[in-house]
Amino acid sequence: MMIMNNNSLSNGVISQQLEPYRQSDSISERNRKAPDDLVISIYNWALHRHYVRHQYQMSEAIIQTEMIRSDGRNEYASYLKGMLLKKEGKVQESLHYFQKSYHVNSIKLATVRQIAKSLFLLGNHTQAIIVYSEAFQNSNPSEWRIYYNIGECYMALDYNDDAEKNLIKSIDLTRHVTPYLTLARLYVHNNEIKKAIKIYQMAVSFCSDRKEAVVKLGLLYLQTHNILKAFQQFGSMISQVLLPSNAMFAMAYIIQIHREYDIAISKFKASGPSFSESSYLWNDIGVCFTGKHKFLAATSCLKRANYLNPTALLASCNLGKVLIITNQFSSAAIYLCAAVAASTRNFIPFLLLSLALKALDDLEGAEKTICKANLLAPQDPAVLLNYAIVLEAKGEYKHAITILNQLNDISTVTTIDSQVMGPARFHNVGDFIKKI
Repeated sequence: MMIMNNNSLSNGVISQQLEPYRQSDSISERNRKAPDDLVISIYNWALHRHYVRHQYQMSEAIIQTEMIRSDGRNEYASYLKGMLLKKEGKVQESLHYFQKSYHVNSIKLATVRQIAKSLFLLGNHTQAIIVYSEAFQNSNPSEWRIYYNIGECYMALDYNDDAEKNLIKSIDLTRHVTPYLTLARLYVHNNEIKKAIKIYQMAVSFCSDRKEAVVKLGLLYLQTHNILKAFQQFGSMISQVLLPSNAMFAMAYIIQIHREYDIAISKFKASGPSFSESSYLWNDIGVCFTGKHKFLAATSCLKRANYLNPTALLASCNLGKVLIITNQFSSAAIYLCAAVAASTRNFIPFLLLSLALKALDDLEGAEKTICKANLLAPQDPAVLLNYAIVLEAKGEYKHAITILNQLNDISTVTTIDSQVMGPARFHNVGDFIKKI
């Protein structure tokens, strides 16, 4: 046993070390020893005090002493030891101490949850479900977190129907935003976009902490090309609180595609600290500078984007486009070859590469690449126009007329991007007939 002097604790700080019981202690001192449960209570108060103050080293010292003194019978000390180990990322070791705490007090719900959470983190999802189910025996039936945690386990096991049922039960019992977000994420994973949007809308309507739900809903609208609703979501939020970086980035993108380049650049800069090493950020800023015809700044930004992600299709394509516009055809061909390698199923890099190769007088290479682009997008007017131009340069006028006839049928309802077609020259069928 161990005894404690009256001034052992002062405002939660140990001022004197605990001393082991000695045979020389007087009988009266031994009679004044606190009972075990009272000593444990005093220790637990000190442990709690230091733990909530984030004084983890002091907590660790008290835990070590208490584990020896109580021979491992202090369930709170074992519990906090598990929590400290979990904070350090030592999940397996923390599980051991949570189990020790459970053996001392098997009805404490917090301990059962931590055991189940540790099993979940260790990938033992089936066992975690069993432990969470056991927690129902010692908890209020309206405890939403248990349904939520079981739903997470079923999601990890790809049992989506069971996950959905438990997450819906959790939502029925709370207005906390977490189960709403998780259920919507499950629907997005299953490509059930309408259901996901409905859950996000419920979270926005019912949950007090709805900021993340607003952002997620706006991003989902943007993903499904519902630009107006996405802008409305972000706009409703920006008047109340500062937008998170990902929402600011998305809003800047919406402004960019509406060609308000100066405003978009300012929004991109506002999201910069979180995305400063993002290829997407520098690509989009480069696109804005391209729209403003500031090609030197655009080239700098797009090269930065390409440096951060050399295999990114958008950065390579946009950089190749700017280099074509500025007549740097050899450099454009290099970046566009990388874009072609990054995506063999996208016609745009093939189209741009054919423009660069034609400008370099490599007509054979230009025809091969534009033919590939035509196979991938046979109705695209930009592809058809450039295909005809390449054929005209090779002297294949009859084939060029056939391509232009297809283009004439499409061009009446489709606008051709002048930036993509900048290096090309528009021709008509009559120009080719004169050369036949």
